[in-house]
Amino acid sequence: MPIFKVIVTDNADSDLAKAIGYLSDRNAQKFSEELFPKYENIKLMPKLYQRIYYEKTHTDY
Repeated sequence: MPIFKVIVTDNADSDLAKAIGYLSDRNAQKFSEELFPKYENIKLMPKLYQRIYYEKTHTDY
């Protein structure tokens, strides 16, 4: 079974850091503990999670 490489762009990394920065220490820890194992899942099964298409508009949030 092939193992795929997960590439996290600088923009995605920055967005993630901002999101974690908004959380309390306890919630940030829990969020990180639940998120980072997902990267390992994606390496093994890249179609496991739904792909999200995001179109940038003037009403970004």
